[in-house]
Amino acid sequence: MAGLALLIELIAIVTPADPRIPAPTLIVEDKSDIRRTLAQNKIRFDRVFITTLEDAVAARGALGPYLKHELEATRDEERRERLKAILDHIEAYTWHCGGFERKRERSLFCSVVRFRPPFGAGTVFPAIADGGITVCRCIYRLRDRRLASFEWNGDG
Repeated sequence: MAGLALLIELIAIVTPADPRIPAPTLIVEDKSDIRRTLAQNKIRFDRVFITTLEDAVAARGALGPYLKHELEATRDEERRERLKAILDHIEAYTWHCGGFERKRERSLFCSVVRFRPPFGAGTVFPAIADGGITVCRCIYRLRDRRLASFEWNGDG
């Protein structure tokens, strides 16, 4: 039985999400993991906090308009292809969000991955070593209710 559970969890980690079924939005509840992830991504912060689901869902909702704007603004064809591919599969991405504050401005750092989470996921950021547009990250400014940045792991 334990072997079957492990097999199901491994399949969930490596199987790309079905773009027709919306992936979840998860809240990172481990503050030490939020600190560690922010430091690894070279993001300066004064303190961290556990965000609300409402704010995490708002961050997720800001991605579509952001991608559409970027598609109109960029002239780099390779970047346009990737932006369009993300937009085409926007519901297939699982979001993991944690909060941070810098100079009294509250923001969310979100890891945006195109894989279904394993059982029990969500309390920490996922550890996925992959490239391309399957692993993205963004910063969402709570005061402005908009994405301040969005990037992916390059081309791997």
